[in-house]
Amino acid sequence: MRPTVLGLSATSLLWGLAFLFDPRLSLHHRLPHPLIMFILHWSIGIALIYPFRATRWAGLAMCATATYYALMVKPFEPIAEPQTVGIAALSAFVTFVSIPRVSRLSEENSWLAGLLGLLFRGGIAYPFFEWGLDAYRNPAHFKHYITENSSALLVASIFGLDTTVYLIFAVELALAVMLVSDRLHRATGIISAALLTLFTIVAGYPLALPQNITLIAASLEYVRLDGKLVTSST
Repeated sequence: MRPTVLGLSATSLLWGLAFLFDPRLSLHHRLPHPLIMFILHWSIGIALIYPFRATRWAGLAMCATATYYALMVKPFEPIAEPQTVGIAALSAFVTFVSIPRVSRLSEENSWLAGLLGLLFRGGIAYPFFEWGLDAYRNPAHFKHYITENSSALLVASIFGLDTTVYLIFAVELALAVMLVSDRLHRATGIISAALLTLFTIVAGYPLALPQNITLIAASLEYVRLDGKLVTSST
């Protein structure tokens, strides 16, 4: 089973638990009752790692749910952040490659394989693009967050606050471009996974967990594929 599917499953299961234990999620007027969302996310999470025939429907449900969060709820931790857009794209990718006809066609048609690859890489790249652009347009927000987070401040002290915000802008936008353009596969995937892991450790819940799990898994899969898209669910 491909790492991205496992990552999506873990994200959905943890989102379900968040609806039970994070009281803020019961207050948003565009979210149904937490118990309903718990059942939905656990159903999706379990179905994703169930036999192949269930994967496409679970992927479609995850894509629809994440798209709703991104369009109607965002920004709202921990379910509607920039990562949510990437999760929607990766869920769509999993849905398409879980359909045997699409999988076979992608092996015969390079343009379809290219579109699926772009969907996969774009799902990883989008959060970096939004974070990098936000760091450029709103550096004061990032400086405030860093100074309020002791772990982030410790990392920023290595370079200085202003330089750290500039590096967030430059590195993350460059990484997004590299991912979309499909260059230096191994290095790009490793850097992506490392940055997401660092962000997860520094930010913790709710800003980074559980949504970063899918992106880290997809980044590691990108490293494993080394630019060779595998359009099957395994």
